[in-house]
Amino acid sequence: MTLDPLAAALLVAKENEERLRGLKGETGATGATGATGPKGATGADSTVEGPVGSRGKTGPTGPRGDPGHTRVFHVGGGGSSSTGGSGVPPGGATGEVLTKLSDVDGAADWQAPAGATGATGPTGGTGGTGPTGATVTGPTGPTGQTGGTGSTGATVTGPTGATVTGPTGTTGPTGATVTGPTGTTGPTGTTGAASTVAGPTGTTGAQGATVTGPTGTTGPTGTTGAAGATVTGPTGATVTGPTGATVTGPTGTTGAVGATGPTGTTGAQGATVTGPTGTALGTKISALTAAASATGAQQFAINDAGSSKRITLDQLKTYISVTGPTGTTGPTGPTGTTGPTGATVTGPTGATVTGPTGTTGAAGATVTGPTGATVTGPTGTTGAASTVAGPTGTTGSTGPTGATVTGPTGTTGAAGATVTGPTGTTGGTGPTGATVTGPTGTTGAAGATVTGPTGPTGPYDTVIAAAGNDANDGSTTTMRKITALDLATGTGTFQFKYMIRYQASATTTGIKFAVNHSGTVTAFVVNHHWAQSLSTAASATADQDIQATYGLYSVHAARAKNITAGPSLNVDTASGDMLWVAEGMFICSITGNLELYSGSEVAAVSTVMAGSSLVLTKVAS
Repeated sequence: MTLDPLAAALLVAKENEERLRGLKGETGATGATGATGPKGATGADSTVEGPVGSRGKTGPTGPRGDPGHTRVFHVGGGGSSSTGGSGVPPGGATGEVLTKLSDVDGAADWQAPAGATGATGPTGGTGGTGPTGATVTGPTGPTGQTGGTGSTGATVTGPTGATVTGPTGTTGPTGATVTGPTGTTGPTGTTGAASTVAGPTGTTGAQGATVTGPTGTTGPTGTTGAAGATVTGPTGATVTGPTGATVTGPTGTTGAVGATGPTGTTGAQGATVTGPTGTALGTKISALTAAASATGAQQFAINDAGSSKRITLDQLKTYISVTGPTGTTGPTGPTGTTGPTGATVTGPTGATVTGPTGTTGAAGATVTGPTGATVTGPTGTTGAASTVAGPTGTTGSTGPTGATVTGPTGTTGAAGATVTGPTGTTGGTGPTGATVTGPTGTTGAAGATVTGPTGPTGPYDTVIAAAGNDANDGSTTTMRKITALDLATGTGTFQFKYMIRYQASATTTGIKFAVNHSGTVTAFVVNHHWAQSLSTAASATADQDIQATYGLYSVHAARAKNITAGPSLNVDTASGDMLWVAEGMFICSITGNLELYSGSEVAAVSTVMAGSSLVLTKVAS
């Protein structure tokens, strides 16, 4: 076998490397070599380089040639006895190549290059695989003493071998794509239940700048002009005084009614014309023939200032379609999946039938008396603008809802046949391309931080408790405020609950309470209750020690603030703890304080005790 100098140097380096790794185990017996096919005739050299063909199977190894003479040399720092350490044997002629002559290390010499290789003959049949040689592992010898570290050999990096890319295998034919006919759109599925999970909040649009123009100066209030006298007489010239700022003066006295002009002559009686018989006025709507469908051209009878006229459904729709101001566009939610389009079915348009119009009778003569002269006094100066808004006009009635017409859903077509074309032949696997890591791209600018709109304020509780006792002086039954339980509320909708621990100095002394709000409330309801020992009916007695039998609650209810509940008539134990509960809700439009008031039933001492509490919950803004 002939080797060029580069291949020989690489082979020697590989052998030296293997010697450094350790002794190689015994090689198993080689299977029998298949017969070598006959060598084909050598073709004429082509003048055009043909395409690279696919690589054929490797033929059997031919018999070893004559080794010839052997010269031993060494690549590396050791040198050789004949070359002085150059790594290449001496001699050789121009064009000769370095050839490995035997398995002996360093057995290589210069030889003439081999002639052109003839065309490869057909590959002979592959011989059967010989039996695998037995693997024999000898006993491990004792470990010898570690030798001293030898000097580091020179590092020899061989040239990089040429990169050979095998030909890409032929791509198999693409399977035929067969698309079945599109089936008729199926019926629309039932709408799924509304999601209980809120979708993501859309990005808040940029806040438009708020620009408020300067307020113009209010002009001084003009003097109210005197009301002009109303005079009805013959038609005179119309005199218009100078126009000032608009001020509505007081209504002037109504002038005397002018004389009624003479009655005009009665016109000739119009001819009597009998029109076709219309639908009887007494006929019920339910007795009329139903129209096939609602259309814009269908007509309705109306009374127009005393005249019977007709309008169409389109005219009525135009009249009642009042468009309010356009609200701010909310954030766009995520686009839902487009459902299948249902078939469009338009019903036939009903025929429009208009009955003949009856003949109009002759109009009576119109006699108009002479118009009195119009005298307009000078307009007063415009008064200052009012700071109180006028009442809001009545909201117009809601027009009728248009009929919803849904066409029938089209039939679902048969599913198209699924046809899969044959899979193309898999091409040969190309060599693995080099891994190239491109430079890391510049880090993009940080995205803008967008904060969604603040959600509505959730309910919250405010709890306060009296830190000390609050007793009256025992000389009056007047209600007094328990200031330790005052609480500012703000506006909104609230729930409250007072848990009141109280005592009385004598068993014959009862107590009373009231709940007030110092602001403005549009609704206020409250229930007071306490325990009493009777089990058959409620009473004004109070008892906080009912254990052997069951008692009833005594309840006082009100639908307004600052209504006194009670009084109760007693306590079951003098200076013993009693419980009174007051709970309710209110809607506040102008903020203020929620307040608790207390008083004795008689001129004796009663005390709201420390620990009495208020829990206030805001449930809506």
